[in-house]
Amino acid sequence: MENFKMKKEVKIAIYIIFLLTLLSIIFYYFKSFNFNLKEAAHFPSQESAAPEEESLNFLTFLEKFSGTDSPQKYLLLFQNSMELRPTGGFIGSFAIIDVQGGKITQKRTFDTAVFDTKIKNSPEPPYFIKKYLHASTWGIRDSNWSFDFPTSAKRAVDFYKMGSGQEEEIDGVIGFTTDVLRYLIEKTGPVTIQGIAGEFTEENCLEKLEYEVEMGYNQRGVSQEERKNILGDLMEIVLSRLMEMNKLDQLMLVNEIKDVLNKKDIQFFFFDPPMENFALKNNWGGEIVSVAKENDYLAIVDSNLGARKTDRCLEHSFNYYVDVAEGGEPQAKLEIKYKNTCLEKNFMTDNYHSYLRIYVPQGAKIKETEGFDRGYIDESMLIKGNVVFEEEKEKAIFGNLVYVPLGQEKKYSFTYNLPESIDSENYKIYFQKQAGMKNPYLKATLKNTRGEKILFEGEIDRDILIP
Repeated sequence: MENFKMKKEVKIAIYIIFLLTLLSIIFYYFKSFNFNLKEAAHFPSQESAAPEEESLNFLTFLEKFSGTDSPQKYLLLFQNSMELRPTGGFIGSFAIIDVQGGKITQKRTFDTAVFDTKIKNSPEPPYFIKKYLHASTWGIRDSNWSFDFPTSAKRAVDFYKMGSGQEEEIDGVIGFTTDVLRYLIEKTGPVTIQGIAGEFTEENCLEKLEYEVEMGYNQRGVSQEERKNILGDLMEIVLSRLMEMNKLDQLMLVNEIKDVLNKKDIQFFFFDPPMENFALKNNWGGEIVSVAKENDYLAIVDSNLGARKTDRCLEHSFNYYVDVAEGGEPQAKLEIKYKNTCLEKNFMTDNYHSYLRIYVPQGAKIKETEGFDRGYIDESMLIKGNVVFEEEKEKAIFGNLVYVPLGQEKKYSFTYNLPESIDSENYKIYFQKQAGMKNPYLKATLKNTRGEKILFEGEIDRDILIP
């Protein structure tokens, strides 16, 4: 019985993995086409998951997800992380799919630039979207302005209903980053397509596809209407290779996809409480994590305002220094260094413009900032330390604009007091990584009555509890 259950789990998991990863890439180009966490990420004080109404395991989660029990309808968001936004990237396209019995029974794809024009009585967009992206209305393309994926997912559903004019019952939202395509190419190997010079590899597939659908199609004599057909050729090869995997490789793929989920390249939101609870408990839901008041928290979130794919060139390093030696309110200093490795302006890249926000414990008080000398912000929005102050999900948020010219490095810093409730003797910090951000380098140092100690130093590819 256990062996049968395992085979069934593998079969369902493989189907869902193939289905969703392939659709995520396909929807990016609008073409119709017939899961373990690091131990550090299990934060013991996290209480954000909703109370369970029923117990789900991986198998029952997949069965419900695939519409085995009842039909499901999902909103799929493709988030282009080369143009970073809070939950993973700019939403250039999306889809609505109906799933029943493990099969897609209906699918509809949409270009957000076209769909958003149908939204009537749209709310006014956030200040930075309105001022720097020159948007007078708010729609799905910018719906993921919140770092909290459930919040952004529900907003995307609201915008979809406003634009479609229908009260469809959406069961969940699934967000993908462009790293899903890299993952598939890594698993299947380089791809060669007739008439296209060179190979599509794990390293170049995103840039090569972007070039072919924006520039290369014209040089090949392909019409604008057919320029995205290249993806169909690519996916036919990739899908064939995936389906030809032997059973052992398929089982390994099931285990490896958990790593993709832990890195938040795929994120889930469900309106069904047990499904949402399962996603949150496994840290697959992209929710802003709740921590106990005696522990520290930090998330660093970029929102590309340049309308270019410059994030593919960005390198980040974070130096976080906390002093709890003096008693009273601990002091923190965060230094953020950006390096724009692109050297010339083209259809994909430019000088980097972003609205930077750092999420810190509620009650933190800004003291000063350094490096923010570019851009224009409504003076009424600024507080002491030259930052925009916001609050969300029991977190304080300090923000300002960053500007990194081509081929240059820039450094910005925030100095602030942490709440007195932070435990100086058993200090812990939960670092929550932004989905879609290229793995940043983090150095975390603690100074207490016993001296200074480096708590962590290295690249971060997922959420982590330190130490």
